[in-house]
Amino acid sequence: MTQASAIAAGSEIEPKTAQSEQKLGPGGHPWGLYFLFGTEMWERFCYYGMRALLVLYLIEGFGWQPHQSSSVYKWYTSLVYLTPLIGGYLADRFLGIRASIIIGGVLMAIGEFALTTGSLGLFYIGLGFLICGNGFFKPNISTLVGKMYREGDPRRDGAFTIFYMGINLGAGIAGVACGYLHEHFGFRYGFAAAGIGMLIGLTTFLLGRKQIACDVEAAGNSMEVAAKADVKEKSAEKSSTEPERDADESKPGETGIAGVVATIMPIFMAFLAIAVPVKYIYSIVTGGTTFTNSFMPIAFSIIAGAMALVLYSIKGAGRDKSIVIFSLFFFVVLFWMAFEQAGNALNIWAEFFTHRETFGITYSAESFQSINSGFIVVLAPIFAWIWIRLAKAKREPSTPLKMAIAMVFIVLAFVAMGGAAAAEN
Repeated sequence: MTQASAIAAGSEIEPKTAQSEQKLGPGGHPWGLYFLFGTEMWERFCYYGMRALLVLYLIEGFGWQPHQSSSVYKWYTSLVYLTPLIGGYLADRFLGIRASIIIGGVLMAIGEFALTTGSLGLFYIGLGFLICGNGFFKPNISTLVGKMYREGDPRRDGAFTIFYMGINLGAGIAGVACGYLHEHFGFRYGFAAAGIGMLIGLTTFLLGRKQIACDVEAAGNSMEVAAKADVKEKSAEKSSTEPERDADESKPGETGIAGVVATIMPIFMAFLAIAVPVKYIYSIVTGGTTFTNSFMPIAFSIIAGAMALVLYSIKGAGRDKSIVIFSLFFFVVLFWMAFEQAGNALNIWAEFFTHRETFGITYSAESFQSINSGFIVVLAPIFAWIWIRLAKAKREPSTPLKMAIAMVFIVLAFVAMGGAAAAEN
């Protein structure tokens, strides 16, 4: 019986489940992973290449002051992190993952080439295309990596490690390459290189889209719009009228201090959703601040309110787990606030206050952007080996502790740079 006739007869066809039915590449991973690796590597080349040039372009190309260029950088990076919420929703409900990635890649390529014109108006339009494109692209490419593996597949963590190496390779090459082009030929060549990188990434995805789809299906997953999948599930389970809930929701929640935190957290987040907009609206009315300085705090406080509603809808131990995740969000936000200064304050410092010559070799300020990614590529295998050794000895730190240690090092890094700035004065 053919697949078409089986569907017509109402028979249920089992998806490909055997690992042997997949075309496996190096390390026993699906070949689709390596197409996603290449796609993400070049997309990150596009993003970090442009980010390395942004504030310096506004200062040197248009004669802006650092605080003015930093304001544009602030808006750009804030929206880059906000729009994936919208892009993920649109992909999940209307467009599908594959279409969203293609749309995002095309928009970002257009945005990069708009930056090469030298027109301030087209510059802003280009930033808009980049922001929207990132919103479509970023949340969906990572989702595809997870969809290539079944729940509990031991290869999944390794797959994300490989994927993460692609991110850092792209970011590491971007600062050096785009900085070199800026130094020797001009900013427009750096932006053009970033745009070409995005086109290479998009081409890589298009060439591998069939293989990626096969690998997702072989893992028993789907790239369909979630709304369509829901219709199929409901038609297959007409007898079930009760919505499916997580098993943890039937278990009792934590007590003691953990229980207090679980009770207070949703209340605190709901309070922020009300208090922050009121505070900023009052400041706007009284002339204490501007709308442009208020928009982002208000937007993210509303997101906190939406997260509070989600927590109130979850019961028992399921809520406790979600609260842990949302609490980690706070520390992740602090980390990225510090990290993103690499493209702003640190970039300006490298350009105007740093001696950039070693052994007779002069290097660009943008090349400093590649140091972080370079160290990640070099040190990640070493730390992976350390964690494995500590795990065998049952002494591996927990993930929150690792994050806390990382944030301590970030603080020390800024203390060192503050000391260097003070010494200059």
